[in-house]
Amino acid sequence: MLLTLGVDGQLLYSIETISGFSVLIPTVISLSILKRLENSIFPLVFLVFIGLVTEITSFMLIHYHLKNAYVYRVYTLLEFILIILFYQRSFKTYFKPYIFFIPIILFLIITIFDYKLNSIYSFDNYDTAIEAIIFSLMSMWSFYYIIKHTLYENMTSVPFFWFNSAILIYFGGCLAIFVFDNYLLYKTNYHNAIWAIHSVLNIIFNIAVAIGFWKTRQQ
Repeated sequence: MLLTLGVDGQLLYSIETISGFSVLIPTVISLSILKRLENSIFPLVFLVFIGLVTEITSFMLIHYHLKNAYVYRVYTLLEFILIILFYQRSFKTYFKPYIFFIPIILFLIITIFDYKLNSIYSFDNYDTAIEAIIFSLMSMWSFYYIIKHTLYENMTSVPFFWFNSAILIYFGGCLAIFVFDNYLLYKTNYHNAIWAIHSVLNIIFNIAVAIGFWKTRQQ
């Protein structure tokens, strides 16, 4: 995501800009194979399109010197719901669908609490931290379940592997950033440099999701 707090140096700004535009990669690929996509993958298609709209909206707000934190609050909520739907559809053969709606309800409660505590114009610290914890655990559990039950013979050839890897790398890597964001912002001089790591992880996420979309062509 593009940040609004500024960066120290051209390198950090470049990484941040590349991160914002990297969402175009999975967006373009998903459009090229839209008719071949499985039902379980469509939540991720919606996610990359919402991500693209979020980046454009954020850029325009920054250009006109307007606050954009609320845009990311809305994105975080939609992101959580869509990723949960992706897992729910991917494992619908093995688990009851309602199990996956429990974390959505809990996350909505946390989001409302965070909104009441910090207002819609502040960055969403609590829900992004909880989101990172939930998806880090869920993605690791998914790999464990797949390996234990041998659901796929060649995992790297399956789109789910790339999608789940993208989620694990991004949310696992950003976990500490989201949990300690307030400390990084007010207690250290390295907030922007550390958030550059987030930008790199976001680039990796978009590339891995794009590979997952592309792998559907081989099925």
